[in-house]
Parts: sequence; C-alpha cells; structure tokens
Amino acid sequence: PVVDALGSFYLGAAVAMVAAILLFRILFAGSASDRRVAAVGAAHGQVALLGVPAVFLILGGNLGQPTFFIVGLHGVAMAVLAGLVAGIAGLSLSGLLGGLWDALARQIMNPLPIALVAGLLHHHLALPMPRIADVVIGEFAQALVAVALFGFGGLVARSRLVASGPALLISAVKLGVHPAATWLLARELFGLSGSWALAATLLAAMPTTMGAD
Repeated sequence: PVVDALGSFYLGAAVAMVAAILLFRILFAGSASDRRVAAVGAAHGQVALLGVPAVFLILGGNLGQPTFFIVGLHGVAMAVLAGLVAGIAGLSLSGLLGGLWDALARQIMNPLPIALVAGLLHHHLALPMPRIADVVIGEFAQALVAVALFGFGGLVARSRLVASGPALLISAVKLGVHPAATWLLARELFGLSGSWALAATLLAAMPTTMGAD
C-alpha cells in the first residue's frame, strides 16, 4: 500500500503540473520560465509543517506510515519532477539531464529523506534503541503537531502574500486538481482502501509551500 500511496500522490502531482502549464499558457502571456514556476507551485505543497498535523488531527495517528513516506520523499520527488518539467519544456536532452542532476544535488542534505532512510535502516537491521534515546525521541514525537503548526505560523508571518491572477490559478490547481487526481488514482488505478486514499488526498490538498520540504 505504501507504493500505491506514493504513486497516487506523485502521479497526481504530475497531473497538476501539466494542468498548470496548459492553463497558464492559455490564460497568461508568460514565458516558459513562468510556466515552470506555475507547474512547481501547483504540485509542491506544504506537506511537512501543515500536512502531518492535518493527517494526525483529522484522520488519526494510525496513518503515520503513508504520511511519513510521502513527506520524507517529498523534496526529492518534487525536485525530480521539477527537473523533468524544466528539461521537457526546454526540449533538450542535455537540459533534462542537467536539470535532474541539479535538482537531486540540492536534495543531498535535505533532513527529511535522510531521516526516512535512517529509520528504515534501523528497522531493517533491528538495531537496539538505548532507553534514553527512546525517551527523548518519544518526547519529541509528542510535540510533533504543536511544533509543526508553530513553524508553519512562523513561515506565514514572515511572508508577504499578494493576490494575483497567476497566484490564484496556481492555488486553484494545487487545491483542486492535485487532490482530485490523487483521489481518483488512489481509488481507481491503485485500489487503495478508504483511509490510505484519504491520507494521500489530504496531503495533496495542502497549499503551495512557502519553503522547501
């Protein structure tokens, strides 16, 4: 089910990117660079600081597995999708490969995939956890939702929000097309159960991020 949830979310993101490019080309006289920005904005949501609390508060903590896989891989997957969009829009194989390489290089030190890989290795190798470390991690876990929402509030407070036609289009695609595509893919293509499909869809419905996840 984890692979199906990932496929639903990120294929839905690809659909949102394509929709944003097409709509932006029809409605606005922007450049190819503007269309790439619109595509990324229509798919790159605030899944960490807002998505994790939303899933835990609305759907419950038993959906942590799909949530943390989607969040942990979000920066890397979005970097790859953005690189693909940039390369394909430029109609250049070298541009495509260069865009992918640059995108992945920027994600090497992203703490989210590093934490995900470390957790998977710890689980696979069945390493013992010192009691003091287990207690400390447990205390941090208890504060997860509150800290995430506090961090999101800090992002909003320091950002200047300006309404414009392109911004409204990006928001509409992000809040409408991405979750709708994710839900349809989860239910019709991957056959996910209700709760897993809801978790992927709720994360897809997060607004465009103002920082890097």
